Amino acid sequence: SLNSLKGLLASIATNFGLIGGSFAFIQVMRNGLKIIRDFEKQNATLAGVLQVEKEELNDLRDSARELGETTVKTAGEVTTLQIAYARLGFSQKEILDLTESTIQGSIALNSNLESTAKLTGAVVNTFDDLSTTDAPKILDVLSLATAKSALDFEKLETGIPIVAGAANSAGIPFTKLVALMGKLSDAG
Repeated sequence: SLNSLKGLLASIATNFGLIGGSFAFIQVMRNGLKIIRDFEKQNATLAGVLQVEKEELNDLRDSARELGETTVKTAGEVTTLQIAYARLGFSQKEILDLTESTIQGSIALNSNLESTAKLTGAVVNTFDDLSTTDAPKILDVLSLATAKSALDFEKLETGIPIVAGAANSAGIPFTKLVALMGKLSDAG
């Protein structure tokens, strides 16, 4: 009869819903475990680059988790930028100084975190009058240059490492260097 067919279909739908829900739950759990494993692997890499034990990375790990929760970047992406800074020779304290402004700068520059970290780190390492606490200023200058001139991140990423050492030696401040690069880019 029609009622028993409806009952059978409802029973099948309920069972498939439970099975489908179970599979979805299992997939979510697998994805979560993969994210945790990847994060731990990245922290092991960071510890290796800094030549410290993983337990000594608590401040960096906590910072990555916090910024992963409060910004558009994940904790894993934040750890990747921390690794980039560690490879440039920065200490844990310096990496903490650089991290949050690098995230904001990468968003403003429409660039990935690792590339933004490498460029910012190169600027800090090249200019004698800049330190890690100047990262917000550095990234503001770079962001403004891309907004007000024909410069884009790729041009900055290519040009700054080429001319920054000479500019520093000649006493040309970073802000003036970027302004000059903007004028040159505007002129084609």
